[in-house]
Amino acid sequence: MKKNLKWILIALALLLTVTIFVACSKADTQNRNVERWEYDTVVINLHYSNFNPLPMDRLNELGLEGWELVSTNLNWNSGIHYFYFKRRLP
Repeated sequence: MKKNLKWILIALALLLTVTIFVACSKADTQNRNVERWEYDTVVINLHYSNFNPLPMDRLNELGLEGWELVSTNLNWNSGIHYFYFKRRLP
C-alpha cells in the first residue's frame, strides 16, 4: 500500500510540474504578443508660429511616419496647442 501511495505522489508531483510549466509557457507567449507603443507630443504656439490654426501639413507628415493622433489640448486664449501621438513599436 505504501509503495502505491509513493507512486501516486510521484505521479501527482509530475502532473503538477507539467501543469505549471504549460501555464508559464502560455503566459510568456502572451507577454510577447503585447503591443508596445511610443508616444510623442507636438506643441505649437500660434503667437510665434507661421502655422495656420491647425498645421495640417505637419500632422499629415506625422501620419505618414506611422504616428496616430490620439488627443489634443487646444488653448485658444494662450495660443498654445498640444497634439499627442502614438505609434506601434516594431
